[in-house]
Amino acid sequence: MSCAKLYAAEKILLTTQIWPPYQVYHDHLLEGTAVIVVKNILEKMEVPYEIQVYPWERAQFMVKTGAAQGFFLASRNSKRDVYATFSTVIFPQKWNWYLLRNNSLNPADESFKENACILVRFGSNMQYWLSANRYKAIGSFKNTDALIKALLAKRCDAMLANELAINNYLENMGLSPEIFKIYPNMDKPLGVYWSNEYLSENPKFLETFNHFVEQYKTAEGH
Repeated sequence: MSCAKLYAAEKILLTTQIWPPYQVYHDHLLEGTAVIVVKNILEKMEVPYEIQVYPWERAQFMVKTGAAQGFFLASRNSKRDVYATFSTVIFPQKWNWYLLRNNSLNPADESFKENACILVRFGSNMQYWLSANRYKAIGSFKNTDALIKALLAKRCDAMLANELAINNYLENMGLSPEIFKIYPNMDKPLGVYWSNEYLSENPKFLETFNHFVEQYKTAEGH
């Protein structure tokens, strides 16, 4: 697919958060599985770009207000769909409930929504989903470390979190997932959200970006 003259040559700004293993700092450089893919695709498209790290809520707000052209890595929700368009899926994502082993609550029970206090990352789609479905959510946690430590300290009954992010943290800390009771919640695939304003000015951009995402997934066997 030719990229010539399909979209503006001006540098685009992408915002993101630190969220291992997708987006991480290593020796002061931004790396991670999602960063590698997004950079690779934009370079193949010959699009000048810059990636900046912000608190997740701000990263999204910058796209909403036109200060940035896209944010990643994110899953779809109706709030984001108002001002941005979700790319084709880059990575799968599993949301799980995590409870301490001695907690008798079960997310499948009707009483769970009424009685359970849920920990969740601030600004996340999980926080949005919990709020929309009237769970008792506490979403003041900025990273996985704070989230897990709060649950281990029994500040709440459960946490809702990304399976890969939790497994990555536990492995790095030498902890076993067996410290938790784990209940699947749902699959929420991940991709890049692109500003509707930017896409309206560059109508071929998303088609081309998605094309290269599919190429990547085929090459990686996804």
